[in-house]
Amino acid sequence: MKAFDEINKLKKWKKGADVQKYVSIIFYPIDYFDNFKENYTTQGLKKSAEFPGGMGEFRNRLLINLKNQNIRNAEGVTAEIRFKVNQEGVLQDIIIQPDVLQDDIKSKVKKAVGQITEKWQPESFRGVPITSSYVMRVTL
Repeated sequence: MKAFDEINKLKKWKKGADVQKYVSIIFYPIDYFDNFKENYTTQGLKKSAEFPGGMGEFRNRLLINLKNQNIRNAEGVTAEIRFKVNQEGVLQDIIIQPDVLQDDIKSKVKKAVGQITEKWQPESFRGVPITSSYVMRVTL
């Protein structure tokens, strides 16, 4: 493939060791082949979603909401919260894991997340809003 031929021409490119490892490469096909430019970088193409005040503020509000839920018999238990921020900046598809958590605890954690109603600045790719996924862990 032409794209890989171009990568091999890069001055700082070095062949990896013969040890297999997982790797992630951001590859946007539209930017290669006829559109390929020297010194190409993906920086600036994608902007992460932002909660007003940052992730620290989101976590603080979540912890306050969790405290107000009076969750009992879950001290020290870690819950994993998965959610998406859609193109409008609204939380959706909230999932609480692990599955072994009591349904009552899951519903209270989900309610605590849902009580945070401020809209996010959605993630964008080339200035177009897109849906993004997040995972947070909290210890109850």
